[in-house]
Amino acid sequence: MIIPTKTDIPSSRKLKLPILKAMRDLGGSAQHHQIPEAVLRVLSLPEEVLDITYENRPETSVFVTRVGFARSECKLVGLLESPHRGLSLITDEGYEVLAMPDDKANEKIFELFRKYQKAYNIRKEQLRASSEEAAEETEDEEDDLSMLDETEESNEWERELLSRLHELSPQAFEKFVLYLLRILELELEHVGGPGDEGIDGIGLAPISSVISEKVAVQVKRFDPDGSIGRSVVALFQHDAQNQGAQRAILVTLGRYSPAARNAAQASTPTVNLIDGEKLCAIIYEQSQNNERVGLRLVPQVDEQFFTRFEA
Repeated sequence: MIIPTKTDIPSSRKLKLPILKAMRDLGGSAQHHQIPEAVLRVLSLPEEVLDITYENRPETSVFVTRVGFARSECKLVGLLESPHRGLSLITDEGYEVLAMPDDKANEKIFELFRKYQKAYNIRKEQLRASSEEAAEETEDEEDDLSMLDETEESNEWERELLSRLHELSPQAFEKFVLYLLRILELELEHVGGPGDEGIDGIGLAPISSVISEKVAVQVKRFDPDGSIGRSVVALFQHDAQNQGAQRAILVTLGRYSPAARNAAQASTPTVNLIDGEKLCAIIYEQSQNNERVGLRLVPQVDEQFFTRFEA
């Protein structure tokens, strides 16, 4: 078997059309974590490609990052939209591109991005000419564009929140996660520490007002930029099964590899995976419910909203 290398991974420029095809195969929409593996199938690449990482970031998949970058660019030029956090949807223009022969489709995608960059550069020069303050704003935008990747939709508060949670000790992070899950009405006991057999919390998860199932929880305070692989999920699944759990929840600040997500559904109990992005979403939702979860929502006036009443 030929072992793939970094040179076998297409550049982000060559991944845009495969991303559209992969999303079409998935029904026109997809959660972001579903896309890399679907693109692999479109390109007939082996799963081992997912395991190729950056030398200076051994936990970060080159392929997943490039797919994320290309997906971001597809959104910028109007081929995709994101109606919900972590979810992409093919636009009408995206379907028009898919209807073209591959060579024409790639030409169209290149033309769209070239026009976007041209318009962006014109706006940048206009801002620079207007004032020093505008120039600083443009530099910020330029930094954002150059750093687009799979996390382009993250807000500053999310990065700050994940960073603060990562500053907690592993034990403190466990306690916070159990507190958050208890707000969601799970009845849990903290069993972390030496001899916990990979289980940090055990208890009941409500299915209805009269039915509950035994649930096991594991908490991993991994780096927000890190990735959890298949082995971690499979081992926790085994430990949860030994505890007689009917459900399992694995929480981390980082991301899960496609192989890890497959493993979570491969046997029982299935593992509900909560990554950093989903953890932020849960915290945000609970803060909207006025729960004390370490996040304050600052009211902000939506100026554009009121213009509709002036028509």
